[in-house]
Amino acid sequence: MNITINGNMVNGQCASAGNLEEALVQLANNAVPENHLVGTVVVNGNEFSELYPGQARDIGLERVMDLDIKTVSLEQVAGAALKDSSVLITRIIDSANRTAELFRMYDEAEAFENFINLLESFRDLFKFIDTTRNTINWDFEGTQYNGHTVQDEWSKLINIIDEIKTTQEEGDLILLADLIEYEIVPMLTNWIAIFETKSAEYNNN
Repeated sequence: MNITINGNMVNGQCASAGNLEEALVQLANNAVPENHLVGTVVVNGNEFSELYPGQARDIGLERVMDLDIKTVSLEQVAGAALKDSSVLITRIIDSANRTAELFRMYDEAEAFENFINLLESFRDLFKFIDTTRNTINWDFEGTQYNGHTVQDEWSKLINIIDEIKTTQEEGDLILLADLIEYEIVPMLTNWIAIFETKSAEYNNN
């Protein structure tokens, strides 16, 4: 089997692999450049994308004559993520507004179901922000936004999430709706602007 990564021949990095999935895992661990991820995979001249989960596991290496891998840097991934961040945050804003509306209507069953999903969305957002921050070495303390640092905005967002959890536990549904609509939604809107500014700066460098 001939293996190339970014056009360079690679030998002996997946000798123990029995199928394509194992080969890709071993190559990702042993041969892909540091701070890069596997991007495009070409098998026998054809771009490979799984038609069903685990398909790569079903492809024995005796069927693979040529394997070509193109990688993408973490910086490229972060740049693309910055561009797409508004889509993620807008979806959370829509969910937050709907949740606040349901609490005001005292539709508790649906409201609490939406609230749980909203908290899960925030966990995803926090992970996204933290991963992006670390990948591009984004200095929150040194970045200004609207007269404050981005670190200030980050701290406010974390604190308000703790506050809505406490308010939910206390059972004050109207206050909870107010916090979501009048505190969280404006903060999220700020983060759209923060990411748009950073995206323009980062992707134009």
